[in-house]
Amino acid sequence: MKIRATQDNVIIRFIPEASETKGGLFLPQNRKRDKRGVRQAEVIAVGPGYYRDSGHGRFIPTTVKVGEIVLVDELAGQDYSLDINVPRQNKHADWADASGDFRIVREEEIHAVIETVE
Repeated sequence: MKIRATQDNVIIRFIPEASETKGGLFLPQNRKRDKRGVRQAEVIAVGPGYYRDSGHGRFIPTTVKVGEIVLVDELAGQDYSLDINVPRQNKHADWADASGDFRIVREEEIHAVIETVE
């Protein structure tokens, strides 16, 4: 099985937050965390784009690319779970070692792309 996004949908995987803090207030792991804010995510799959005006307007291509790190609201999009480690067909995929928890968001829900300075 292979994942392919459609229209301007983007499939992302949240990057785990660092659990280690340096100084400050210690909050135990079992504390109920408020799920609001922006998190970093890796782009797993990207759709080609969409047509404006319900398919009758011009084509708007998607600008984010696979492998980029983006900033997304934690509550944006829809969760999607898939056990991608079981099928043998996915061994060649770049994201085959990933956990099966993904998020499907529209490109307009992505706030920013993090670029590395060389």
